[in-house]
Amino acid sequence: MPVKIDFHLPRSSQGNLTVALSPPTSIDGWSIQFQMVKRQGSTSGIITKSMASGFNGVSGMEVANTGQGIFTVSFNPAEVSGLDPGNYAYTVQRLGSGFQTCLAEGFRIMDYP
Repeated sequence: MPVKIDFHLPRSSQGNLTVALSPPTSIDGWSIQFQMVKRQGSTSGIITKSMASGFNGVSGMEVANTGQGIFTVSFNPAEVSGLDPGNYAYTVQRLGSGFQTCLAEGFRIMDYP
């Protein structure tokens, strides 16, 4: 069952989303993707970030604790500066050969700074 996390980050602000899997699960060697969309079920992502073994921290996702399944997704002001205030849905998925597993989902609540 995916972890539910809603987080507030004002428009044009830098911040992080920390995801901790429950129950704690090793994510060693996993490929994980974050995607933010306007509403749940949308197919075109506004922000997409990925993390795979050997590419930690490259696209804005970074493992904090591999054995416990804790990682962060970082946002910089340029990524969201042109977005209107509102709620934006996101999902975090484990991607594998022939499968996708939802690890976390929720809403990013964005208003004017």
